[in-house]
Amino acid sequence: MPSVADPHVFEAEQMQLQKFRNYYPSLPVEPEASKDYFSKMRQIKLSMVRENYTGGTILDLCCGDGYFLKRASIFADRLIGVDFSREMLALANRGLDAENKVRVQCVQANARHIPLPSGSVHLAYCYSSLYAIPHVEDVLAECSRVLIPGGIAILDFGLQASLNTHVVKAYEEIADGYHRSRKDIRAMLKHTNFQLLSSRSFQILPLWGNKPAWLRPLLHPIWKKLMSLALGGKMLDEWISSAPLLNAIAFRRINVCRKIDAVLPPPISSNQPNG
Repeated sequence: MPSVADPHVFEAEQMQLQKFRNYYPSLPVEPEASKDYFSKMRQIKLSMVRENYTGGTILDLCCGDGYFLKRASIFADRLIGVDFSREMLALANRGLDAENKVRVQCVQANARHIPLPSGSVHLAYCYSSLYAIPHVEDVLAECSRVLIPGGIAILDFGLQASLNTHVVKAYEEIADGYHRSRKDIRAMLKHTNFQLLSSRSFQILPLWGNKPAWLRPLLHPIWKKLMSLALGGKMLDEWISSAPLLNAIAFRRINVCRKIDAVLPPPISSNQPNG
């Protein structure tokens, strides 16, 4: 089973880390009151944490700049944010006030080796990161290890058979995409002893970027406005992404899972990036 000790995985991770250092900390911060598509998406993700939390310790895996850490601290007993980027953790720490820091801990670590005891976390979530991690099976196994039996994991995957995969390939400066098939995702969850409780689909269109050229008609900013429209308590994007014939090509798949039994070895599968 490949791991962080595998030279190919290590090299890929170091490349990803360099891209995170060079690109992501400099991105502009959306205003808190922003109503654009990705702001609404963040609110959906936060609500999923709140709805599935019943007490205890929350792990924010690949916490980045701490957006969710700060907001989950309002209702969580204890929060631990883990990220491999020192620069992103510095942003996360700056976003916490003195009261929050009593219950929130930020730790620099590789997601393949989470520095927490087994069975010490009640709920874990990982947003917008699993699809940028080579051989993510290792990370799912670690996530399963640190969860208590019956603990909840909210896992945000990216589908390979999506238009977004083509956009990621067109941008060399951003993190490479390690997008997976639906079959791969189901197998990974099974082999790391996660029972799928529910799944939500988003991003039938990329909704960002302006290349490759052949996709430009579907990359126009108007699509982001249209897909963010509310309809029956959901964004239009979620309704379309969940449609039976379109679900297979919607990029974002957020799965709510429960840990069951002991962790099994994850499957051996392709470790090639999509970008």
